Amino acid sequence: MPASAAISSSVATLGSRPLLPFILETQPAPAYGGDLLHSILDRLDRLQEMSAHSQVELTSLRELNVEILEALTQYLPLRAEKREEAVRAPETSVPPKLTLRLLGPFEARIGDRVVTAWPGRKARLLLAYLAMERGRLVPRDVLIELFWPGAREGRGANNLSIAVHQIRSSIAAILPLTTQAIIVRQGLYGVDSECVSVDLWDLQSTLDAARRALELKDKPAAQAHLRKAINLYKGDLLASDPYEEWTAEPRRILDTASHQALTWLAAEASTRGNWQETLEFASQMLQRDASDEAAHRLAMDAHLKMGNRSQALQQYQLCVETLRRELGVTPSPETRRLAERLAD
Repeated sequence: MPASAAISSSVATLGSRPLLPFILETQPAPAYGGDLLHSILDRLDRLQEMSAHSQVELTSLRELNVEILEALTQYLPLRAEKREEAVRAPETSVPPKLTLRLLGPFEARIGDRVVTAWPGRKARLLLAYLAMERGRLVPRDVLIELFWPGAREGRGANNLSIAVHQIRSSIAAILPLTTQAIIVRQGLYGVDSECVSVDLWDLQSTLDAARRALELKDKPAAQAHLRKAINLYKGDLLASDPYEEWTAEPRRILDTASHQALTWLAAEASTRGNWQETLEFASQMLQRDASDEAAHRLAMDAHLKMGNRSQALQQYQLCVETLRRELGVTPSPETRRLAERLAD
């Protein structure tokens, strides 16, 4: 398959469907304020009534407690914010967003300050997972099964509510009034895309734009978008958590799209006769996969066209040694034919 067709296919797959299957359609954020307070009070009344009956099931009490905790974690920070707003002059500045980096090691940042006070790994991973769903809300049961598999009835829901509270507390420790970040609505969870920015979202949008440019055969636009995509791809998805099973498939998709973007850019530079650029892209390909034989050929050809025959031969020897060491194979006939040209 030509490089342009391959990357168009991969990018289309990445850009046209969610990275993870456990999603619902985007729901509007809940209306906060008086209605939320009434809801909390109603739940407290129900809890009091249920507690008065000795035959009530403990599970029901636990579930209602979870609902109250979720509602309070939304209401109390908002109530504090309203008090603060009442005693201060109106502000015209826009509060900084919570910025999440999912490509490479996980990082959460508000302005120039990094959020480091994560009370638990699960809270950090939960935030990352919800950010990967970009504007979609995930059912509570899905999150419980993913992060607390096998938890007793009621315990998983409590764990989830605690993790959400920990996320909000970690963010509030840096800037209390910036954002709640997490939306909770009727058993559905997500990140508020109005106050959160994510590098993965930028990459997806850029790959979508590249796909459209390739479909329109607009090479300059495709080149610009793919260059931007390569710059955005700072490393494997959630590189700090490589063994989380739910990251494997999206990580593979992103790695494939990134590799094909580099392949297209290198081949396009070669077509234009820009050998220095070809060599740079081929080198990036080899940094990610030292046994990428196509990248070795691109580098060999670029060295040869630039008049660096000895460096081209060194590249071939490196290719031979790497393939033998890592894969136990010899170079393909295509690579050997190119090597024969170097000897002429």
